[in-house]
Amino acid sequence: MQTRVRRALGWGAAVVLVGVPFASCSSGSSQPPQLGDTGKGDGSAPDGTAGHDGGASDAAPSDASPESGGEAGGCDGGLSLCSGLCTNTQTDPTNCNKCGNNCGTGVLCVTGVCQCVADAGQTLCTGPNGSTCVDTLTDPNNCGACAHVCQVQGSNTCVTGFCQPAIVAQPNAPIWDIAVNATTIYWTQPNTPSQLGQLLQKSFAAGTVVSAIVPNLQDPRGIALDLNNVYWVNYADTSVDQYKILGGNTIVDWPADTDAGVAIPPTYAQPLSVAVDDAFVYWVSNGSGDILRVPIGAAATVPPTVLQSGESEPVAIAVDGTNVYWADQGTSTNPANGSVKQKTKDGSGSVITLAPSEPSPWAIAIDSKNVYWTDKVNPGFVKQIVIGGGSAAITLAQNEGAPYGIAIDSNSVYWTDFDDNTVSKVPIGGGARFQYAVQQANPAAIAVDQKNIYWVNSAVGTILEVTK
Repeated sequence: MQTRVRRALGWGAAVVLVGVPFASCSSGSSQPPQLGDTGKGDGSAPDGTAGHDGGASDAAPSDASPESGGEAGGCDGGLSLCSGLCTNTQTDPTNCNKCGNNCGTGVLCVTGVCQCVADAGQTLCTGPNGSTCVDTLTDPNNCGACAHVCQVQGSNTCVTGFCQPAIVAQPNAPIWDIAVNATTIYWTQPNTPSQLGQLLQKSFAAGTVVSAIVPNLQDPRGIALDLNNVYWVNYADTSVDQYKILGGNTIVDWPADTDAGVAIPPTYAQPLSVAVDDAFVYWVSNGSGDILRVPIGAAATVPPTVLQSGESEPVAIAVDGTNVYWADQGTSTNPANGSVKQKTKDGSGSVITLAPSEPSPWAIAIDSKNVYWTDKVNPGFVKQIVIGGGSAAITLAQNEGAPYGIAIDSNSVYWTDFDDNTVSKVPIGGGARFQYAVQQANPAAIAVDQKNIYWVNSAVGTILEVTK
């Protein structure tokens, strides 16, 4: 009786592939089984065939009985016995490097490693249906990298390794700042020569419908959200406004010169950026260098508390459970004297200068450990520093055209470059840069949620989104 034996699969002559494999096909030994290996190590199976535990060889033992029964037999020529058949685990894509390791559809096994055909320009990616060779330049489910899925509403295409952005809103008017929650994007539209400013919104489920929820505002600029309200500052009339998302469309101003005849001190001139916690609204007065706050829902007669005064030109603000943080862009005559600072959010204690002598810091973001900002000069920088200071700032990106807006999530820092017309990210703490979009139109304000990135193309008055 003859032993049932299958020789090496017929891939023909050896194939030399160019490039670095993206995934190894084996968690076991990378060496092919040797002729004469008994396979009786710790990994031997009860029926005498080679096992896959304890590092035993996949070659057939010399005293093993084939599945067909009868005479003892084995594999010669360096072949391995897999499911009763002799095969070359160096070239067999269904048993690549070891028995049972299937490379997947359309994938080769070369010297025991699963690989895609080199000259096809493909990458080996593992998905729910196993490993597949894909073109990461065009595959919307593996765009630019394995498992990077293009999924923004209205655009799931991948071009040259980039998920293509989709237009969220196209008001064709100036847009100063944006904010997003799970259902809606909000933005401020500053004054134009022919129209007063507005607060606008668009539901992500509403197609192209844009709603002007508060019209006729005096040059609205910075915007912020909490669970119940939208907050913004009006640059031209020194007011900070609140719009109730839930529970009615009530507008409250703090303080505004049209409210109850309250006179506005000139020290509160030109509010530019706003932040909110669970009890207070905070903002910067760009015109006079004040950092202020007022209780949420306060009447117009309640004066703001000045947390800090005497700043040069504060432009951005953020707040956490303990501190308030701001970016001061310096003066127009000496932009190199900008700074990033923090202070306890009730105004007590001294100011901590986290980063002095910064060249025009413009936007700011915080997490539980660090403060992040952009230096809006050309060439400019994206930086981070630990809260409280005590160590040097980390430069995340340098020689940028003019870094503008900044946003963060738990892993990455995102920013827009106004002059280079790009949208990029870098890991928190530094690392390789990834560009999401190029050839934009002066991208400015930016926001992120769990899945997507949103930014303003200020030169054409549009808001775009792209998959993270």
